[in-house]
Amino acid sequence: MNRTYESKRHHWWPRAVSGYWADACGMVTQLLADGKEVAGAPWTFGHDKHSHNIRFGGPWNSSFESMYGNADSSAAAVIDWLSTLEAKRTNFSSGFSERLLAHAMMRERRMLLAELLASLIVRSPLMRHRIARCVEARRDAFPSSNSIVNTSLVAVNMRPLLAAFMSRMLVTGKFAVLLSEDRELIFGDGFFSTFPTNGHGTGIHRCIIPMTPSMAVLYTSPLQYVSKCELATIVLRNNEVEFLNLLVQVYSGDRIFYRSDRPVIHDAFLARQHMQITGHSNPELDCMFAAVEEFADRPLAISA
Repeated sequence: MNRTYESKRHHWWPRAVSGYWADACGMVTQLLADGKEVAGAPWTFGHDKHSHNIRFGGPWNSSFESMYGNADSSAAAVIDWLSTLEAKRTNFSSGFSERLLAHAMMRERRMLLAELLASLIVRSPLMRHRIARCVEARRDAFPSSNSIVNTSLVAVNMRPLLAAFMSRMLVTGKFAVLLSEDRELIFGDGFFSTFPTNGHGTGIHRCIIPMTPSMAVLYTSPLQYVSKCELATIVLRNNEVEFLNLLVQVYSGDRIFYRSDRPVIHDAFLARQHMQITGHSNPELDCMFAAVEEFADRPLAISA
């Protein structure tokens, strides 16, 4: 009998994204919470088994890995486009708001960007961890010691999130491309995200996702914001890059990745848990999001 689901590894750090972390020798370094480092080709990292499979047995077995195909195939084009956007070259003593530069984007561009960000949020081990905690909270009602069943319950809850998150980003919220020119960003099995574990959650939706060692994308969809300028760019200060790398370590479980600049390990990462900043809020983070939400400059031209 033919299998009705895929058994291959499922990447939560897709190859089209992880490839940007390759150094001159084509290698990226994985740093574990216990201090162990492993260098290898980018595609050899950032995957887990059966994370996009539903395996309850018989005709209920299925895979939704193919749902991420369009996001993966368009990822390089999206990242390359974002990398071409101009940014202000201004005095770094200026505040975050003063350093933002407005851009416009066609709906097709926004759709591809929304799909890529949504796919990275949904696939992240951080999201699976959060869903697993919800599943565990209901274990009394549906007890099971079967790890396959429990993994499948997480997958069932993951499956509808891509469309839900993508739809939200397509019609509401604002984006900012955060550029680093001197210090490198890191990636991890978690990153700052307030997206809920269900597709119907209301409230503030925010994320900051590293895309390359020199670029991250911020998205924010609060209850109220200035609708002018749906896309902006900014060149980060070195201390802001360090702060974003700290966020990755806080929200990651036990795997972070870097190209050349080995990050200083934070105590939160050593805990080997997907942690979070209390209330997803602190002064520096709130300042970044508020600046983007209140930014009202109009772009001069549509970005092709």
